[in-house]
Amino acid sequence: MTDTYHNLETHYVVLDNFNGAFEATKHLLENPNNKKVGFVSLYSNQTQMRDRLEGYMKAIDDFQQQAFIKKVKIDENEDSSIDQIHEFINANNLDAVLFATNYLAIDGLKAVKKFKMKLPQMVAFDDHTLFKLYEPGISVVTQDTSAIANELIHTLLNEIKGKNKELQKIVIPSELLVRGSSVISEESLEQTS
Repeated sequence: MTDTYHNLETHYVVLDNFNGAFEATKHLLENPNNKKVGFVSLYSNQTQMRDRLEGYMKAIDDFQQQAFIKKVKIDENEDSSIDQIHEFINANNLDAVLFATNYLAIDGLKAVKKFKMKLPQMVAFDDHTLFKLYEPGISVVTQDTSAIANELIHTLLNEIKGKNKELQKIVIPSELLVRGSSVISEESLEQTS
């Protein structure tokens, strides 16, 4: 399928995926024990996936660390995805992982269970009920879906009424919600002192 609308100028409302990934990766790298921070994403030309990869890379470059990137096919079966994530974490001896989607993070948790791995520090894009129930809770980059929906409706109504004189390009900030999966423990700080 070709992208015939690639150069079409249109209104949009999006999450600030770049800064969300940048802040999440920076948060993981600020833990002195996290020398190897990986990124698990999808083979995708979607803008949000590209922005998340670029945010990860910016933080990696700022901290002068090596990048570890794993891309999974969008239509990959669950067992294969779990095995690939396990192999990626294990082969690279990763200390922490940023997952570009919540379902990839869930596959990561399944890999931890299936292979009886130690849970690496982790952050996932988009919250999920499971992340609050899992122990330790999984840190997430959240998006304010209400704000996105309100801006979309507002922009659409203004377009219908002919009030939009210029293209509306609205970026909604993301927020890093830190839970137990990525906190810097006191003992971590003491070990590096």
